[in-house]
Amino acid sequence: MLEYTLSYLIVFTFVPFATTLIADAKDKLSTIPWENTFEEAVKKAKEAEKPILLDFFSPT
Repeated sequence: MLEYTLSYLIVFTFVPFATTLIADAKDKLSTIPWENTFEEAVKKAKEAEKPILLDFFSPT
């Protein structure tokens, strides 16, 4: 019985703190630095020897 009581106590004590930390982290998500022109993106990709991601967005 004591094991269950301690388990519940730990869960109910730390879960609110964990959700607060997760909520704070959502505001600090990293973003992708998109380029404005294709030519600029190709130039930077060649310099960095990295591939290019093309994103075709079409709102419906």
